[in-house]
Amino acid sequence: MGDISVSLAATSVLLTGGRRAVTASVTNSGTSTERVVLGVYEAPQPGPGAGAGVGPRATVERPLRELGPGATEQYVLDIEIADAAPGTHHLKVIAYPASRAPEEYSDRGQTLRVDVPAAPAPRPAPSRWWLWALAAAVLAVALVVVVVLLTRSGGGEGGVASCTAADVQVTTGTGDAGAGQFHVPIVVTNTAGTSCTIGGFPSVVSVDGGGQQIAQAGSEATEAPADLELAPGESASALVRATTVPSDSECPPDTVALAVTLPGDTEVIEVAVTLPACPGLSVRAFVPGETGL
Repeated sequence: MGDISVSLAATSVLLTGGRRAVTASVTNSGTSTERVVLGVYEAPQPGPGAGAGVGPRATVERPLRELGPGATEQYVLDIEIADAAPGTHHLKVIAYPASRAPEEYSDRGQTLRVDVPAAPAPRPAPSRWWLWALAAAVLAVALVVVVVLLTRSGGGEGGVASCTAADVQVTTGTGDAGAGQFHVPIVVTNTAGTSCTIGGFPSVVSVDGGGQQIAQAGSEATEAPADLELAPGESASALVRATTVPSDSECPPDTVALAVTLPGDTEVIEVAVTLPACPGLSVRAFVPGETGL
């Protein structure tokens, strides 16, 4: 087992303001170069006051790095409340060689205590009658404005709304490899009862087996993106291209999923796929059909 150790600049944080950054130092005390991964995992929540339910979310900037003999690297852990329940949570920070499982190095990991404060109680609404009258007047004006805008523009191509995660099913099509590249289409199928439009580039982020983000796909413009109207049951697709040949060193662990966000939407949809994680991830704009071409 290699001599990999980790220490934290702080062993406890209070998540005021929604997020905090913590610095971790990883040292290779061995005599050979190691490819080292820093992972953050939920630890058991012992004792009274421990938070129940979902814990805070942690991401690591460049989790996979190469450390020479005696070298120390500084990693930045971004701790975010996300949907965490109020209370005390514990995260296990583990540094381990990329060729080994993190469980083998869990006894050398460090525990980070994260305190999530309870949301402040909402203030009681004013009881003055004129505030209610003012609110009703503002609401009436807003409704008139919405009706006028909808009447004039219709909100989409020919009055058809944009596709959201609630309207579609997202899958991956048949992949194809060749010339040092691997292509796989992201297929979006309208499962709603009405038509919707989609166009432009989806946001695509590759994710490894530990749930850590690897890379954000760049937009690969081959022609001007067009808005596509999808009737119920129809599909559009965007081609994702990954490089299979490393540039100057071995590639990180393979991608096991893609986190996809449709244009104009905020909900992230994760689809399973196996891709090489070498540098050079890109995505094309949506086109009709299921091939991405």
